[in-house]
Amino acid sequence: MKKILVLSVLFLVMPALALAGSTVKLPDYEKEAKIILRLSCDNGKTKVVGYEKTEPVGNRYYVEITKTESGTTFYVLESEKEQNVFYFTRPARPAGSDLVQMSSMEWMKKLETAAPESHRDLLMGENNCKKEKSK
Repeated sequence: MKKILVLSVLFLVMPALALAGSTVKLPDYEKEAKIILRLSCDNGKTKVVGYEKTEPVGNRYYVEITKTESGTTFYVLESEKEQNVFYFTRPARPAGSDLVQMSSMEWMKKLETAAPESHRDLLMGENNCKKEKSK
């Protein structure tokens, strides 16, 4: 019985702990992906840009970047490879700060505080943001 318990811990718990410690990085979306969305929210104080990579199958992704007036940047990554959605922020200060990965709920709360119109547009489908022309 003890062997079964030890084996279950090794085969069930250990892989979960290993996955929990793994970090996801943003792809090089500026080089690899195409801009498919540009929005201006909060009276022009918040900018949203969406990038999509559609090839090859298995490595497709969508990244949405929201830059707020305070300088904080919010990222959403939908990854076909990881089969998941990931949420990140990068604080404005100190300059060059690392990305911080967080839960969707924590990310939404921070976005709501920093960019209320963008948050409502994302969460409730309201059209408070205006489409911008591609550059």
